[in-house]
Amino acid sequence: MMEIRILPDARAVAMAAADILVARLATKPGLRIALPAGSTPRPLFAELIRRHREQGLSFAGVTVFGLDEYRGVAPDHPHAFGRFFRDNLLDALDVPEAQIHLMPGDREPAGHVCRLHEARLLADGGLDLAVVGIGANGHIAFNEPAPSLVAGTHVATLSSETLASLPADLHHVTEGLSMGLGSILGARQVLLLATGASKAEVVGHLAQPLISTMLPASMLHVHPDALVLADAEAASHLG
Repeated sequence: MMEIRILPDARAVAMAAADILVARLATKPGLRIALPAGSTPRPLFAELIRRHREQGLSFAGVTVFGLDEYRGVAPDHPHAFGRFFRDNLLDALDVPEAQIHLMPGDREPAGHVCRLHEARLLADGGLDLAVVGIGANGHIAFNEPAPSLVAGTHVATLSSETLASLPADLHHVTEGLSMGLGSILGARQVLLLATGASKAEVVGHLAQPLISTMLPASMLHVHPDALVLADAEAASHLG
């Protein structure tokens, strides 16, 4: 069952998410976690780095999976998600390189990259925790609204809304590599972060007890342990 928890601001969302992650880490040092890129998780990443540096919190047993990546974009590109993870989180933590599984967007064949990512994901029983964001059109990772959705990691066609939001130097991108909703929902817990007024409308739709592939995030309603952490702005359309 999906729960929506409203918090005052983005920092409060980050603190709550960090508390949940750290609590899981305390019970399972070998935590297997999927993480999102983008502006929403930045405060969470900053808080995890602070706890690592100031409190000695270790991530040495953690295995990290990237949720998605732009197809055709090299890992060192300024807007590659892999670069984002390393610059904003992983380079500051003690996660061993062998336990970091990101999808190289420029490696072909892309289908092989997806199959390898899925195999690694499922190798030790799937995810313990999937931390995800939500797009304004309801997408999770690159699972865009569509008549049907793909369960496993796959090559995804990006929607016009997603394409319109890309930086100018990604004008050539039309596809992404994405963990599928089946893999995400297979996590023992799913944590969705939503901050800012731009997410208010979609969070309002998500709160309705309806499931539709045209609102991919609504699939969280079927998960036994799905929690939405929304700040006051993102929750402003809730009754």
